[in-house]
Amino acid sequence: MKPRIRTSNSALLLSVGSLPYPRRGHTYIPTVVLLLFSALAPSARTADQPPAYLRPVILLRPAIRFEDLQGGAWVNFGIPEFPVGRSRPVPNDPDQYERLLVAGAKSAVSAKGAARDAASFDSSLAETCKTLESLASRLARGSVNEDALQALSRFAAADERYAVLAQFLRVQVGPGRAWDPNTGAIASSSASTLFQSALLDAKTGKVLWKAEQLVRHKALRPSDAAFGKALKDLYNGFDIP
Repeated sequence: MKPRIRTSNSALLLSVGSLPYPRRGHTYIPTVVLLLFSALAPSARTADQPPAYLRPVILLRPAIRFEDLQGGAWVNFGIPEFPVGRSRPVPNDPDQYERLLVAGAKSAVSAKGAARDAASFDSSLAETCKTLESLASRLARGSVNEDALQALSRFAAADERYAVLAQFLRVQVGPGRAWDPNTGAIASSSASTLFQSALLDAKTGKVLWKAEQLVRHKALRPSDAAFGKALKDLYNGFDIP
């Protein structure tokens, strides 16, 4: 009687009537053993395809704001012109900030999940990314409005496991330290740098994780050691439920 073999996703079931006993001097390797190993072996996976058990996380483009406290000016993704004599100005390339923020987020996410960005989606979901990016400054502090919920739901329709990571950086430039000769009072610099980040569940809109770092009295440049330290501290303890 020939072996009858049935396979399933979780097990290999064998029904064997009788197998011939190997003759002396011959080596006999049952075919069923080979079939068992091939049935239980994991399926092939391409190098750029993350394991199925890793939760996919969409990395939004960071929202970056530069503010001039004394002049009252602010601009997103750009640098206002600062008169000479103000506290140390930020560089004229906001892309440096963005590159570091994206790299920091991708490093944190890749240790826990599968990072994805807008470039990896079709045109429809890429537009959804842009909608969320326009709300990133509020999403990064965990504030989710109706527009954000609708956009998040479109990702959930594609995959309920999707989570979205939003980042916000605010660099405030203002008067530096000053001494009042009349009173003797010393004023601290009003400059500061704020980092905020939040992870949102696409299906429910709930905040899964959030954190912030505030560096007082300094408008940090990307090359500052304090910038890298604050970014590292921001994602210290990052987790994907």
